[in-house]
Amino acid sequence: MRLLPVVLVVAVLPLAGCGAGTMGMTGLITAADGTRSLLISWCGGEVPVGVGIDQPVAGQDLPRHVARFDAVADLPGSSAVVPLDQDVAAGTWKADPGNLPLADGVTYEVFGFNHDGTWYTEELVFRIDEVPAMTTDQVLVTRRDPETYEPNGTELVTQDAFDDTVREVCG
Repeated sequence: MRLLPVVLVVAVLPLAGCGAGTMGMTGLITAADGTRSLLISWCGGEVPVGVGIDQPVAGQDLPRHVARFDAVADLPGSSAVVPLDQDVAAGTWKADPGNLPLADGVTYEVFGFNHDGTWYTEELVFRIDEVPAMTTDQVLVTRRDPETYEPNGTELVTQDAFDDTVREVCG
């Protein structure tokens, strides 16, 4: 009987870190030339291997997969920029499909993910036609309901505020 509690502790400890969790944030930035890019920032340790773009489907639990960017090399540091223009992204990212026409009037969910799906960066939920004019020091992020944490529109924050929030999320 004394062995049972030890076995339970050993069985529970590996599960403590399992399950898809949030390990960073996703935003949208604009370069001086007007080019839009995704900004993913993750918590230390394991680096994301890709960025997914999904479209929620009313009445369905699973979204429709729209596109994905796969990193073609290891990502240094704790953040990466993913240009939405495939020609610009070709050096670090491989897009599937190769062209990425984000359509007006469509809601998209964008997130970074690791190799086995155990964590994601907090998604950016937005419509491309609702992106406000931005300066190069701003990041578009998803605004969250403080009680339910459900997406509730978007807001522009400074790069510093985005970085501060990532530090808070990462603990």
